[in-house]
Parts: sequence; structure tokens; C-alpha cells
Amino acid sequence: MAFDPAVVEDLLVKSARSCCLCRQFKGQKLEIHHIDQSADGGGDTADNGIPLCFDCHADVASYNDKHPRGRKYRPGELKRLRDDWFELVASGKIGGHLPAVPQDDDLELIRFYSQCLDRPALQDEFHLEGSMEDFDHAIADTITAINTGCQRSRDGHELATAKGKSSLANPAWRDTMDTIADVLGALRSRYAAALNAGEIHLGPQQPNGSRFYSLPDGELAEWFDSTRHEIVTLFNQVCRQSGIPELRFPRRGRHRFPYDREPEPEDRWLRWLRAFATRVEREWSCEKSHDRMKLDGAKAMLNGGATELFDYLQSAQTDDGMPQDVSARLQRFINDVGAVNIIGFAPNARETSKSTAAIADEFWETGDKLVSWLAKYAKAF
Repeated sequence: MAFDPAVVEDLLVKSARSCCLCRQFKGQKLEIHHIDQSADGGGDTADNGIPLCFDCHADVASYNDKHPRGRKYRPGELKRLRDDWFELVASGKIGGHLPAVPQDDDLELIRFYSQCLDRPALQDEFHLEGSMEDFDHAIADTITAINTGCQRSRDGHELATAKGKSSLANPAWRDTMDTIADVLGALRSRYAAALNAGEIHLGPQQPNGSRFYSLPDGELAEWFDSTRHEIVTLFNQVCRQSGIPELRFPRRGRHRFPYDREPEPEDRWLRWLRAFATRVEREWSCEKSHDRMKLDGAKAMLNGGATELFDYLQSAQTDDGMPQDVSARLQRFINDVGAVNIIGFAPNARETSKSTAAIADEFWETGDKLVSWLAKYAKAF
């Protein structure tokens, strides 16, 4: 079951788009949780709904009565917390939690960040890139500009100065710029990993300083394009709120990939799954760029992803309408992650004859298959 849009709007306004548990402004990162689940007789009324952020929603929904640990949020408690928060919002005493009206300083910073992101390295498809070194430098310069407020051209010339993202007063915009900086960092890590693995081939340096390159793997180019499209999409959310013209990806070319043509899915579970799969794929690529013999970080990343997915599945069918067969397939992914993490631990008769390098290779190969399956499964709908 799902709440009527009018009920959702009413709850979001009363909560000032803030979570009723952690009481932090969350903007678009909110869910309307059924206090009493439909299986327990709960309806889709405003009295049975509570706005929660993703983290608090997972915390509330993941409690297992069969294996109780800690104290479960009970319906009466959730309603009291919600009503107390609604009353506080109505009183006007929570200025720090409400999204501020855009301040002139914030608007100037967003215009500056728009100028930083409006460059070929972030708006042209990857096959149109003329120089891999310039591409990498441009991404690095953009990260520096967002973090410190100093914008440079590809040749290192200082173009403009402002303030870094930490100076934004609007907390939602600051969170978005933090995310964009993280994704830009993932772009550089994936580029470095591709060079080290020979996925991008650079030719000898020419007299004019340029170097020819080839990219045999079309999926790698698509990853770079889809990740930069994600950056532009995130930033455009801020542009719409601030009244600043939006950016576009790709801004030229033949639109080989349906970025702008793909309709936004209406199912919340599908939006969540696609975002989750993209993040797992990006984080896995970053882990692969490190020492292949050190598996702890990659195992922790896979375990964290499996735990997050498990928590989400507890409520996805009821609250977000996820089909049961999809949930079952994703549960198999969680089980397979558990099996992958065993590789390299507790040697058994099968593994004792293997070298450490062979065990590491097995881990990365199996992990690649898992992450690749998740990415393709999320895109299949």
C-alpha cells in the first residue's frame, strides 16, 4: 500500500522536510513510514505516517522480533515523537533545522560551482575527450575548486576565487556538494585504476605534448559517462532550488546513451536500487585501485553494502512496493556476499594448496561478478 500524495504533502510540510527521529533537515532524503504496517491493520492515513530519513527508517524497520536486540520503536512512541516534532515546527522555534531561504552568499557560491562544473571534462561524452591527462587534471581542479574555492583552467591558470563548499549555509546544498566532491574523487580513482590495469592505453607523447589513447572497453566509457551524468543531475537539483540555469550532460554529441530520454521510474524501490547499485559499483572500483593483496577494505565495503541492502529489504515490500521475486533475488546477492567474504579466511583442505596471490585473485574475480550482476540487474528494469 502507498500513501495518497495529498497525505504525503501534508506530512512533509508539517515536518519541514525533517526526520521526526533525528530531527535533521533532509530535503529529498525522506521516506513516509507506516507506523502500523498494513499486515497489522495499519492504513494509509496521515495518523499512521511518520517522515523518517533513510538511516532512521532503516533503524525502525529492521528490528527482528524473533531475534530481539535493543529496544524496538513502538507505534505509540513513534506517534508521540512525530506529534512533538510537528508542534515544534509549528511553533517556529527550530530555525536551525529548517531549510533557509537562499542567502545571497549561497547563491554566489552555487553560481561559482556551476562555473566550475561547466567544462568539457564533465559535460562531454568520454569518447570525445581529447587528452586523458587533461581529463584527469580537470577533475582534480574541479575537486579543488569545490573544496577550496580556487578555480583553475586545464593549463593551471587561476580563473576565479570564492569559498569552499563548507561555507554554504544551506545544509541540504552543502550535503549535495559533499556528495558531488566524493563522486568526483571516485572518477579519479577509477581512472587511475583503469590506467594501472591497462584498460586505457596511452601512446607515446607527441611533439605538441599530446598523447593518443585507446579505450577498448565500451562499458568503462559508459561508466565514466553515467557517473558524470549523476554529478550533473545532483547539481541540477540545487540549480532548480536556487533559480540558476541547469547544466546538461552530454551537452554535445550523438547521445549514445539514453541519459535524458530515460523516464524517472515511479517505483521508489527501483530508484533506491539503481542508486544503491551505482554506489556499490563506484566503491568497488575504488577498492580495486588499491593493493590487490589487501582484501580487508573491499570485504568491509561488500559487508556494509549487504547489511544496508538487508536492512532495506525488511520494509521494501510493504512500504516501497518491491516485488517479491526481486526481493528474493537480492537476498541471494546478500548470501553470495557472505560466501565471497569467506575467501581468504579459515583455510580448508581446498585452499591450503593455494598461494596467497591465488586466493586474492579468486576474491577479486568473484567480487567482480557479484558487483557486475547487481549493476546489470538494477538496469534491467
